[in-house]
Amino acid sequence: MSSPPHSSPNPLGDAAATEDQVGLATAAIVSGFGLATALLSAVTTVTVRLALASGISTPEALSPDAAQVNTMIYGIMVTLVGTGLLAWWLMIPIRSTYRRFGLTMVSVLGGFVLGAVLTALVREMAGIDTLPALGALGLVGAFAAGRRARRLGANPPSSA
Repeated sequence: MSSPPHSSPNPLGDAAATEDQVGLATAAIVSGFGLATALLSAVTTVTVRLALASGISTPEALSPDAAQVNTMIYGIMVTLVGTGLLAWWLMIPIRSTYRRFGLTMVSVLGGFVLGAVLTALVREMAGIDTLPALGALGLVGAFAAGRRARRLGANPPSSA
């Protein structure tokens, strides 16, 4: 019998990661979740306040180029791009761009869903005035998880 083609017991062989970066990836994803929650709570607060100030009583009377529509559209885009850039930046130590991109997409899409659900729940249960507090909590979480990701990226744990 011949020996296996690669010496690693890992089925990925040479493509397998050589160091443990699960903590780094998790912290970067959680940081993106926090940023997405903070940005979506801010976008929702501004959009609702603009809608209330406009005096429009029915959705049919809303103009497609109204300030609240533009705020929501561009705010969502800023949230998605900002979350992606943060996660990508925090995961710089991950050398595989394929893995880094996939984990960034987890942060972007998961952060958007989590942020949207939390924002809607807080708005419906506690009112629009509590959304800035949710945004502040999101920023604190993003900052704390981001610091952890940077620390893990600078001093990776050994895989042994």
